[in-house]
Amino acid sequence: MAMTSIPDKILVICTRRNGDVLLATPLVHTLRKAFPHARIDMLVFASTRGIISRNTDIDQILTIQERPSFFSHLAFLWRIWRKYDWAISTQSGDRPVLYAFAAGRLRIGMIDEKHRFKSHLLHMAVSFDDETTHTVRMNLALAQKLNLPADGTVMAGFNDQDAVIFNTFDNFDPGKPYVVLHMVPQFTYKAWHMEGWVTLADWLIGMGFQVVFTGSDRAMECAMIESVIARLPPKTLNLAGILNFGQVAYLVSRSRLYVGTDTVVTHLAAATGVPTLALFGPTNPVKWAPWPKGWSVSSNPFERVGTQWRGNVYLLQGEGSCVPCHLEGCQRREDSDSDCLKEMSPQRVIRTVRRILEESRS
Repeated sequence: MAMTSIPDKILVICTRRNGDVLLATPLVHTLRKAFPHARIDMLVFASTRGIISRNTDIDQILTIQERPSFFSHLAFLWRIWRKYDWAISTQSGDRPVLYAFAAGRLRIGMIDEKHRFKSHLLHMAVSFDDETTHTVRMNLALAQKLNLPADGTVMAGFNDQDAVIFNTFDNFDPGKPYVVLHMVPQFTYKAWHMEGWVTLADWLIGMGFQVVFTGSDRAMECAMIESVIARLPPKTLNLAGILNFGQVAYLVSRSRLYVGTDTVVTHLAAATGVPTLALFGPTNPVKWAPWPKGWSVSSNPFERVGTQWRGNVYLLQGEGSCVPCHLEGCQRREDSDSDCLKEMSPQRVIRTVRRILEESRS
């Protein structure tokens, strides 16, 4: 099928987690720059729409449940049937490829080499690489398949209204330098230990910084943050469960430093351009390290092994011959601890933070 030169309607499909959706925004931005007058919609899970709710490149966000009933799924497929000139899937799974097949007159998508038969549902396919190509570059390979110049900008959307909420916090002084800490990832195997967060926050406060904790509204996460806050001076600010992603992006964009684990907010922080310290353990940095703002799409920012600094992102990797193992913790499950992160000392993190702060002043 011949490629339509100027599509009127484009659907980008990313039915995965928040981080996957955020790292698909460079593809959407590339499409927007190439086709400023086209309608560009994005299909995501209902639970992830918040991460792109401020993205001005997107005209409409379509959502579907992660586990829809058979009949609601069928109704959704009928709703999008051939509604778009182009449908682009950023995943190689069955459902996203099916959505592309249903929605697009021209279908482009990722294909896993083990399931090449899915390519019969697409007009153009890109071989999915899960190890040696960063997720941003992997998504942009779809744009390059369409002969479009790739733009690696991760869109950390926020607007003026997102600033208003900070006027309501009595113990937040916007005129004083502050550091944002995001201590709880979605999965335990990506977590640093609580003693480390207490020691780091206490040191930052001693250095004259306000410390602001962010987090989701999950009860377990809020309880963990509150237990750390209880051991710190009373003006430490806990915003867990209060802010949306736009407000978090605004908050981080005006901070002196952000420190977090392998989680979507760390990707969001990197996208704002602030100095970002990412604490990594089992995860492969080549594929999933935060994308530094302004990084060229011609190369991966990070190598597989080692502590590294690229652009505004410093990646502090756990130590050990098994790192990164690409597995879900030492017990191979999402609620498992990871020794490489448990053994990362607060002193090592503080030395790194000190270096980042010194470099950012120069």
